[in-house]
Amino acid sequence: MTRRRADGGASGKIKPEDFPALAQFLGGYLHQDFLLDHESAPAAARSFRADASPDEARAVDDELDRLLALTERWTVTQIRRFLKALGASWLPSSRADLEALRSSNR
Repeated sequence: MTRRRADGGASGKIKPEDFPALAQFLGGYLHQDFLLDHESAPAAARSFRADASPDEARAVDDELDRLLALTERWTVTQIRRFLKALGASWLPSSRADLEALRSSNR
């Protein structure tokens, strides 16, 4: 039997390297100057989708969905810590903020 850990992983920790597309998006669009460039995290996500290929956008959405599923029981602080490890400067104030980054046309 596989035991589920408190960090969301089945047999080990969730690792940043398991989310390469999400890390690239977060580092490229939700960096320290994202508010100057985009005014909000959802606007940064829209800019990414305008710039990205359909495959790139789908990869980010898939990884975001997987991250949300694996971290369902995480606190906002735990989510923030993981997003920072992925290269984000943006820190969501709630899980809903993270969910709002998903493509609206899925």
